[in-house]
Amino acid sequence: MNRYELAHLAWPNLTAAAAEHRLLTYKELATKFGYRGARAVRFALGPLQDLCLEKLLPPLTSIVVNQATGTPGSGFIAWPGNLAEAQ
Repeated sequence: MNRYELAHLAWPNLTAAAAEHRLLTYKELATKFGYRGARAVRFALGPLQDLCLEKLLPPLTSIVVNQATGTPGSGFIAWPGNLAEAQ
């Protein structure tokens, strides 16, 4: 599965979580794709982050966080300000 297909699978999960004002962990999202490890999620989030930046949409990918830190990974660049505001 390529990154755009993963992004297509991630979008409804992210929008549903955002509508419920809840965060998702990388691992939680990965299991929705049928993966055991969280690494695949980064490939899905890249195109979505780019889309949100291009279309001036809220930074939807900000709600995907590391289970241990509660923050997005270093690849998250869509919001320079307060992370809580982005989420």
